[in-house]
Amino acid sequence: MKFKEIIKSSFVLVGFSAAGKWSGDIVHPIPELWEKSYKFISE
Repeated sequence: MKFKEIIKSSFVLVGFSAAGKWSGDIVHPIPELWEKSYKFISE
């Protein structure tokens, strides 16, 4: 699914930089949001 691939790409960016950029927007490292997103990807 393209949607999951896009999310994974954002996680890669965040992994290299806490303020990694995704489509020109700053990715905000909100723990609760990342946890939910990670669970979604893991399924």
